[in-house]
Amino acid sequence: MRLCVEVHGSSDKSLPRVFLSTLAWFNVTIDDESSETRMTIDEVLKNLDVKKVDHLLIPMKYHCEIAEKPEYGEHFTLLHFDFQDPTWRQYNSLVHYTGSECLEDAKIMAIRVNNVLSELYAPMDVDVNQVNVELYPNNCPQQEAKSLDSGMYVLYFMDWVMNSGYEFQNQETVKEMVRTQRVQVVYEILQDESSCWKKED
Repeated sequence: MRLCVEVHGSSDKSLPRVFLSTLAWFNVTIDDESSETRMTIDEVLKNLDVKKVDHLLIPMKYHCEIAEKPEYGEHFTLLHFDFQDPTWRQYNSLVHYTGSECLEDAKIMAIRVNNVLSELYAPMDVDVNQVNVELYPNNCPQQEAKSLDSGMYVLYFMDWVMNSGYEFQNQETVKEMVRTQRVQVVYEILQDESSCWKKED
């Protein structure tokens, strides 16, 4: 799943939204001060005007071992910072199996990002030593036990945040939306030969 750094505006009156690559969290787990980490976090954030941004969206990929789901080798969640609040929130479509571990990792990532924001944009109304990441409430849509669609759920959560979501659709509606999204993503990958894949001679 390729999720890149982008700054998105919109046709409505909302402010732009900023995305970090999934490589940002991967780099933090290797060395949170490496040049790769700085490139995927510091270099992106230093170009922001926090007064002109609504949301920071950080997809996080985990390698996980779940006894009840031996086929499940990796999992995606979404870490979200609301610049207008300011509040950190995590959206996890598999809370029952991964909730506590993913939440602790989200706190580590939030602290790493807050350190940059505090240096560049003091004063921010965020104490980097008191970072609290909220696990989004129990009505956060959950994938089916046998589903491998956490990446698709992250795309759904991103779209929900960017459209100023207040209430999630019911679980069955979200599942159908995720299935449709999966087909669309596969189609886009197949159409993107130059970037995503190439024919072997």
